[in-house]
Amino acid sequence: MDDELVFWLRTDNAHKEIAEAIGCDTVVVKKVFDWLPSPYFSQPQAVKRYKARMMRMKRVTALFQEISDEFLELTPIERNSFEQRFGLDEGCFAAMSSYFSVYERTTTDVPVLRSSLGEKNWAAADIAGGVAEIYRLLERPITFGHFEGEPKTEFGRSVKAAFAAFSISANWREPARSAGRNTNL
Repeated sequence: MDDELVFWLRTDNAHKEIAEAIGCDTVVVKKVFDWLPSPYFSQPQAVKRYKARMMRMKRVTALFQEISDEFLELTPIERNSFEQRFGLDEGCFAAMSSYFSVYERTTTDVPVLRSSLGEKNWAAADIAGGVAEIYRLLERPITFGHFEGEPKTEFGRSVKAAFAAFSISANWREPARSAGRNTNL
């Protein structure tokens, strides 16, 4: 099964697991996390897959443009042969070339743009920020502390649990610390 589909199937369970770890209603978790960029698409591996997919689309776009240009170089008899045998005409090639060209120009993704800012795991940062936002909504203290790499505070444990719920492979400490610093509480 496709990793992306598995992620989407796990999202509701992740919301429930986070709500349980924090001790709040799932509705609160969904309210916050539905507005955040998808953790799946923000992980470094997903950004690499997206960039590879966009490179394939660029190659396909270039190929269709080349085919369209070559088709126009055919003699009328040769073009007619394509139309008769395959149902392909000048408009068909132009439409395919145009479709891929528009797709290439209009398909952008926040994680790809954000990934150019450095090797930060944006999924981890977004999830920790989401947990911090839930704490703000619940008017709970956002504190940070650890002992031998494990969180000592409720907030730290909640961030770590949220990472596990979304299957994010990242150390909880820096994202939790950053999210805690960016709070108004």
